[in-house]
This record gives sequence, C-alpha cells and structure tokens, in this order.
Amino acid sequence: MKVARLHMKHIEQLMSTVKNDLNLKVVFLVRDPRGIYSSRKAMDWCVNTPCIDVQNLCNEMRVDLKVFRRLKQSNPNQFNLIKYEDLSSNPERETRILFKQLQIPYTKTVQRFLETHTSEKIHSNDVDNP
Repeated sequence: MKVARLHMKHIEQLMSTVKNDLNLKVVFLVRDPRGIYSSRKAMDWCVNTPCIDVQNLCNEMRVDLKVFRRLKQSNPNQFNLIKYEDLSSNPERETRILFKQLQIPYTKTVQRFLETHTSEKIHSNDVDNP
C-alpha cells in the first residue's frame, strides 16, 4: 500500500496501535526542501500557508526525521529511508537497494517498469509528479 504525504508522527501512532506481528514496512521518501518548495509553488492546491511556508516545511521535515530515527532505532528492519534525489538520479540502483532491504525480488518485470517509467523524456517537465 502506498500512502503519500503522511507525517511520521501518524506512522508512530499506527505502530503503537497495531500488533507487533503485523508485517509492516515503512519507506520514508525524503526530498530536499528546495525541490518540495519549487514543486509546491507550481501547484494550484498549494497557495496559502502553511503549505507554501518554507519555515513550516522545514519544521515539519525536522519533526519527521526525528520521529523516523526513533522508530528506526527501535524497529530497524521495518523502516527505510530513501532520498528522492538519489532515486530520481539512479532509479535502478536505488530500487535494487530498496528491494534488497525489503526482501522483495528485483525481477525483470520491475526492471522493465523502471525502464518505461523513469526515462528523462517522460519526467523532465512533469511538475505534476513531484
């Protein structure tokens, strides 16, 4: 399941309410705040504070990283962090690393998906897919 734009404090709350035997893995995708800000400026839905406020964005990111570190320390195999910039600059390498950490097979189907969905021509001007 993919959940976007969920703060780590909500993941922490979820983890405290579910059973320990739940096979839940969390991949925390982080992005340079300058890139987030640039993308948000181009979005119609992000025109007011707190969405467009840089200080608010950085504070939210600090809290998310703090909570992530705490959760990762107590559950090292359940939490993974990946940088958006690393993933976008080398999707195959980063996907292989992530799949290995998650114990998911990296198949030819996955490789074909990456080849057809991560080319520079597809995403270079795509501001709707930050």
